[in-house]
Amino acid sequence: MWLFTSNRSANAKVIGRAKQCIQVLKDFQHLPFIVLVQDIIQVLSCVKRKILSSVIDRLQNQFKGAESHQVLQAAARLVDPREWPADSQELASYGRDHLATVSKHFANVLDHMGCDREKAQRVEWPSAKVLIKSLPQGLQRNAWQDFFLDDVRRSSFPNLLLIVELILVLPLSTASVERGFSAMKRTKTDWRSNLSVHTLTRLLFISREGPDMEHFNAMPVVRRWLKEAERRRVQ
Repeated sequence: MWLFTSNRSANAKVIGRAKQCIQVLKDFQHLPFIVLVQDIIQVLSCVKRKILSSVIDRLQNQFKGAESHQVLQAAARLVDPREWPADSQELASYGRDHLATVSKHFANVLDHMGCDREKAQRVEWPSAKVLIKSLPQGLQRNAWQDFFLDDVRRSSFPNLLLIVELILVLPLSTASVERGFSAMKRTKTDWRSNLSVHTLTRLLFISREGPDMEHFNAMPVVRRWLKEAERRRVQ
């Protein structure tokens, strides 16, 4: 939707210029061409409405169950201190059901990681809530990040932080997918349009997951390429 919103002013300028051209053409009595331009503008407006309606329908279908998804709701309320009650009595019981929902949903993953889910719910979560709520309002937003960076807090809340880490890596946007498309455009240019799917996949994997250029040692790759080139020449 942001694409159409950002281009709205540009579209209005184009339509305004087209209307000015129609007025100029009217002055010169080119009526058949005027009718043609008017028809084109009408068709473009109709197409634009259809595209916007299609995009809106797709987005609504894509996120139709997000608002009613219990795990996503529970996860969002756990990691965002702004959702927590300010009253100490309400805070004492807050989040038990949310944490139980999340830990039950990801039980297999958490058990494989060695997480003591019972201890996280009964011991670590109540202490973490009090500690985070005692921070100034401006520091509460990045409280979980501070927990991961502080060795003392990581050792005090090891099981709870496994659950929080799992929540924080949930893909709630398509940014990673969009970065993949951008990498593909940079890799498969007009001069490299004959790349096979297998080669393109490997190049994208290197681009997204590979090391930085300053930390990459290219000599093993060069030696392997030279050996393969020699073998091809011998054959």
